Amino acid sequence: ACDRKVERLEGSVARYTWSNYYYDLKKRLRRLANVLSRSYKMHYRIYCNGPIAEKPLAVKAGIGYYGKHSIILNKDFGSWVVIGEIITDLEIETDAPLEEDCGDCHLCIDSCPTGAIKKPYQLDWSRCIQYLSNHRARVGEDIFEAWGNRLYGCTTCQEVCPKNRYKKQSHPIPEYGYVGPSLPLLDILILDEARFRERYHRNQIGARWVELACLKRNAILALAHSGDRRVSNHIRRFKDDPDPMIAAAARWAIKRLSCSW
Repeated sequence: ACDRKVERLEGSVARYTWSNYYYDLKKRLRRLANVLSRSYKMHYRIYCNGPIAEKPLAVKAGIGYYGKHSIILNKDFGSWVVIGEIITDLEIETDAPLEEDCGDCHLCIDSCPTGAIKKPYQLDWSRCIQYLSNHRARVGEDIFEAWGNRLYGCTTCQEVCPKNRYKKQSHPIPEYGYVGPSLPLLDILILDEARFRERYHRNQIGARWVELACLKRNAILALAHSGDRRVSNHIRRFKDDPDPMIAAAARWAIKRLSCSW
C-alpha cells in the first residue's frame, strides 16, 4: 500500500497544457482563413505559438491588454487564453486597443513564489518557474525551494488574478491530447525519449520544444517537495546522472529529504 501511495504522487501541469489548445486554435484559424479565401483574393499564413511577437499584436488588435504579470488579459476569458494569428494582405477594418488596466491591484506581484515579477510589467525570466520548467537555465537552490509540486509550468500569478474570476471556461477535447491538471511523477522518471513522445504526442507537453530532461528534473524537485522519504530510492539513481542538470536536482532533493549518499 505504501508503494502504491508513492506511485500515485503527481506533479501539477499548468492549465494551458491540460489539453493541446494551440492545436485547437490553429485548426479554428485555418477554418476561418479558408472561409475568407473563398470570398476574397488574399494571401495568408497562420501562426500559433510561433516566431511572432504575439502579445503586442493582441493588444493592438483589441483582444486584450497587459496585466502586471506581463500576460494578456481578455474581457471574456481573463488570461486563460492562447494566442494565434492569421497574417494576411487582405485589408480589414481594425479594432481599437482596450482602454483598461489592472488599477491598484498587485496580487500577482505579491504571490509569485520566486519574486520573478520585479515590478508591474517587468518579469525576470531567470526566476520565473513557468519559464524555467522548460529551459536548461541555471537554477539556484532558492528556486528549488520554491518549486513546489510543479511538473510543468506555473500559473500562480494567473490563479490569484481577480480578472480571472467567474470567466468563461472552455471544455477540453480528449482527442486534442487532454492530460488534465497533473501527471504521475515516477512515470516521468522512467520514460525514455521514444516512449515519452509516443505517450504525449497529441499534447504540447510532448512537443519537440519540451525537453524530457527538463521534465525529469522537475519531477525530481516535485518529489522532494512531497516530503515522503520513500521517494529517495527513486531519486538516488539520478545523483550521478550524466546530465548535470538532473544530477544537481537529485542531489538537492536527497539533501532536502534528509537522506545521505
